[in-house]
Amino acid sequence: MRYTFSFLLLLLSFNFVNAQGIQFFEGDLAAAKKAAKKDNKLIFIDSYTTWCGPCKWMAKNSFTDKEVGALFNDKFIPFKLDMEKGEGLDFAKEYNVQAYPTLVYIDSDGNLMHKQVGALNPAQLLQSGKDALNPDVRIGDIIIKYKAGERDPAFIRNYLLKANDAMIDAQEASDWYFYTQSEKDLLTKENVDLIIRLVKNPNNKAFKTIVNNQTEAQKLTEIPLDDYFDYVYNEYLSNAQRQGKEAFSLAAANLKASGYKNTDKIMAKMAFVSLLRADEKDWPTITKKIDRYFDIYAPKDAQLRNQLAWSYYTNKDIQDKGLLKTAAKWAKQSVDIEEGYANTDTYAALLYKIGNKKEAAIAAKKAIQLAKEEGQDAAETEALLEKINKL
Repeated sequence: MRYTFSFLLLLLSFNFVNAQGIQFFEGDLAAAKKAAKKDNKLIFIDSYTTWCGPCKWMAKNSFTDKEVGALFNDKFIPFKLDMEKGEGLDFAKEYNVQAYPTLVYIDSDGNLMHKQVGALNPAQLLQSGKDALNPDVRIGDIIIKYKAGERDPAFIRNYLLKANDAMIDAQEASDWYFYTQSEKDLLTKENVDLIIRLVKNPNNKAFKTIVNNQTEAQKLTEIPLDDYFDYVYNEYLSNAQRQGKEAFSLAAANLKASGYKNTDKIMAKMAFVSLLRADEKDWPTITKKIDRYFDIYAPKDAQLRNQLAWSYYTNKDIQDKGLLKTAAKWAKQSVDIEEGYANTDTYAALLYKIGNKKEAAIAAKKAIQLAKEEGQDAAETEALLEKINKL
């Protein structure tokens, strides 16, 4: 009877641990590799940073899931690694971790088996783990097949998409694929979607094909082509600007010569981007140019409004209340266009910095509510609300 009772306690204990989700390995990466070799398992690495909001969200909502825990504890050696400390610094370089979280799967010898960038919900994380165990779909094996000479178009398309999702350089394959496709081949749904996801150079043959066949191409995708063209030309000018005045002047001349209808809009954006990159920043002039850009060219751009408003809040050099009020206006416009936790939090933060206690508290409480609805971590907003209440 005593043994039966002890066995039941052991069973309950096991089920309790399993119900807690992923149980991460304690020790360094070398020890994790030894454990993986001993148990013939892959290592799952949660590549995170302490300040990463999506990382915290995954830790709270996905890693704690019972089904996730059952799979990852059974099939992997789960391991957490801070990309800004200790061996995480070298790991980030070796596996090209540039965004957080990045989920990396390696074998006991350190060979990359699979990689996925971004926060995943429990169902997505389960699929990621299953993909990492499947030689037919994981990126490591796909790379091996590509290097061995596999060039079937369907295979290459899959390789390019998976490499893009994993932030793995596949430029050689991309250049080869689009060069070998005829104009007719490029104007298929699968290829138009692939071009929009991968091609960011206006001089690329595939991009020019889309530009020259916009009516036909637009029928093949739900993504507005004007948005795609704007993004490509913005990246083109931005990259040229980093190379110096001569390169930027040439790129700007090429854009104007192309006759693209949104050239004025793109150049208006580059005007304030250029000022933001200058060593000495004229904040009143920058603010006026941003304000003009939003009023004339981007009436519905909620994301950029929030991004710039937040940068004003975090910038210690911007203390002028007039400038901060303009940034708060951008944040409010962002909320009005598309309300969410992030931009509502930005609005609350700017109202706090201005000293508007009443409205800041209302916005902060709303942001906390939205965070709960969206499954976001509202800890920073809750801390902000405490500061607001002390005003």
